[in-house]
Amino acid sequence: MYPHKVAGASDASEVQATAPRRGGIHRKWLIPLVFLVGACAAPPRRETPAADPAAAAYHEALGQVTLATGDVRGALALRAERAAAAERAPTPSNCRRLLEAADLLGRHRDRLDVAYADLAARAAPWPRRARAAEVAAATTRAAAAADRAWRAAWEARCVGLPPVAEPEPAPPARVRSLCDDLRLHGRAVNVIGPAWADRALRPAGGLAVARRLARELEDDLDVLFVVLDGRRPEDGGHRSGVYLERGTAGLGAPAPTPPEALPGWRRLRSVVVLGGADGLRRGPSLRGLALAHAGRLTLPGCLPGPGAGWGWSDIGGQLGGAAPGSIEEVAPGRFRLRGLRGDPGLVANGGNSVPYAPLELYLMGLLPRQEVPAATFLRHPRPEADGLVAADGLCRLDAAALAVRFGERPLDPDPWRVGVAVVSDRPLDSAAMAQYRAEAIAFTAEGPDDDPALLNFFEATGGRGRLALTAPRPRPGERCTEAR
Repeated sequence: MYPHKVAGASDASEVQATAPRRGGIHRKWLIPLVFLVGACAAPPRRETPAADPAAAAYHEALGQVTLATGDVRGALALRAERAAAAERAPTPSNCRRLLEAADLLGRHRDRLDVAYADLAARAAPWPRRARAAEVAAATTRAAAAADRAWRAAWEARCVGLPPVAEPEPAPPARVRSLCDDLRLHGRAVNVIGPAWADRALRPAGGLAVARRLARELEDDLDVLFVVLDGRRPEDGGHRSGVYLERGTAGLGAPAPTPPEALPGWRRLRSVVVLGGADGLRRGPSLRGLALAHAGRLTLPGCLPGPGAGWGWSDIGGQLGGAAPGSIEEVAPGRFRLRGLRGDPGLVANGGNSVPYAPLELYLMGLLPRQEVPAATFLRHPRPEADGLVAADGLCRLDAAALAVRFGERPLDPDPWRVGVAVVSDRPLDSAAMAQYRAEAIAFTAEGPDDDPALLNFFEATGGRGRLALTAPRPRPGERCTEAR
């Protein structure tokens, strides 16, 4: 079965998140998706027993649809915000940002189309589900065609804008070659070779890159961002990320990766794998940082949610959840939830445009426990075709229960030391690496960045958290003896 499925939930637990955000898509695109929810929810539980390999494959594909849908929702919101900015001030800079957001949406639409196609193939034993997935895939392709026409119209509007003076580019960083497959570019490192990208795309593949760097570089980092040049993980990098157990109290279950898995570095907490430079600025970089600490609490029947997210809850943060306080019981055992932007996300809420929830800040060591409001979760949630969610009751987690159940999470006021490793098939030149460094500098800045539609770490934490972009330091002595 899908590995992060809510215990006791129906087969459609993850499907509700596949419905695109209302307001982001014309209503005619929503009709087939309602059919998808109804078709997936309708069959009885015995149709897909947990021990059935076909059912497990189906739920895994369903999880990929959920993740891709969350990315589409976030890209739609980002495009809408940047379109509003371009309408107010039609400058070349605003146009460029708008077209970048439109391109990002197109990539996520393509990924969602592939996810639906895979879902349809894995649903072959259940014809009604397979047909529903095929209809949803066709809807996604139609929406993508409409997006391309919308982008072309905006591009035509932007062509005639007068140019403005661009700031002088920063001087290139000093390049230092450590090994055939490692080059330092100031505060970033280029890991070279298609084999490294292939390894990074595997489940927990970020660990392979971290081990390579640990042989050559000092143990200076709390977080390592592995950015894939020209490649995009199908699930946004979630399965490739690595979260190491470091003995922090108050987080719930241990992290999935023991410290012995990375003997060269004793400080590193997480490896976050991202696709391209926009993965740092637009996400899911904020979500990856949250997963270094959050996603391990356990409430029987309520947590963990799918994909280590908050699931059917009112937390409303980087790991999903509806808007705070929005769970409403409209009939006995039937609930309505209001998302931050349309439908609630189960595993995410739209990339780097959403701040951290108070519970996430607490688990990251950035907020005292006493300031965390109570959170509510549906117990054994079962989405229904009319948009409501049936459940066997509620779980409630308040500040006192956090300490009683999981212990006290100590505050962690020190900056997190962050490294950036860009993995590419061939060596990147100084200009390409400078772009990655610029994105990293904006994301780790101790203050707001220059994009009102996106949040960097400082903004997402409300100024509580700080990241220190750290230049890699080579280890002394002989190197490159185990480069491959």
